[in-house]
Amino acid sequence: MLEPDYVGDCMTASTHFDLWLDGAQQPATVDIDNAPGAYPKRDLTNYPNGLSAGSHTFVGVFVFDGVVTQTVTVTILFT
Repeated sequence: MLEPDYVGDCMTASTHFDLWLDGAQQPATVDIDNAPGAYPKRDLTNYPNGLSAGSHTFVGVFVFDGVVTQTVTVTILFT
């Protein structure tokens, strides 16, 4: 179960996930589930038409309470 202060920190606008694709920040929709004992917060990005063939670099930036806590970079070749 999450501690009350932790829940509050997670629900602020200063805690989020930013996704960058090929150097451009992607729009996201915030989704929060109200489950017993947890409040998962997700920043969702959708590509309804897929992505073009070729190499694409994704950079994910995790921000907790206004501080970048992790950055992950992955390059994927779409064929």
